[in-house]
Amino acid sequence: NENGKLVIGGCVLSELAKKYGTPLYVLDELSIRTACRAYKKALKKHYPAASLPLYASKANSSLAISSLVSNEGFGLDAVSEGELITALKGGVQGDEIVFHGNNKSDEELDLAYKNNVIIVLDNYHDIARLKRIASESNPAKLMLRFTPGIECHTHEYIRTGHLDSKFGFDPDEVVDVLKTLKKYK
Repeated sequence: NENGKLVIGGCVLSELAKKYGTPLYVLDELSIRTACRAYKKALKKHYPAASLPLYASKANSSLAISSLVSNEGFGLDAVSEGELITALKGGVQGDEIVFHGNNKSDEELDLAYKNNVIIVLDNYHDIARLKRIASESNPAKLMLRFTPGIECHTHEYIRTGHLDSKFGFDPDEVVDVLKTLKKYK
């Protein structure tokens, strides 16, 4: 500001630090809302079909952020029970939450299913476990994740698109995965 003080969203950070201590996370609501609106505008312009932009809750899983992004018309991407609970308590509707991850527990799958959350299946183990939880009268909302089979040149521990990745089915298994799901009707 004009006094050489660091300011976020009209708040002088040194004053907030004195009042609340440090470390302290300070987020500018207007900046977040503006970014959400820009994403939605770009989607509408470049992809006019129905879509739901998702906030990756691993970036900051909090009740306030969940509520804010939901209020701006975003869904939420969750990868743990904690993120699911936070999103739901923050006002995000279950059918606007996408739950994925290659290591989902039975409890997490059950929580997602009971709250009408879209569940991303990564492997046959997920399919079998979900079958034990879901009922024919209330089918689960699903997405399937297939690895694209792309070899990226980065550190081996963070590669997710190659064929032997733990994230998703092999793309050559599309027919077999669909046949497996069909027999669970």
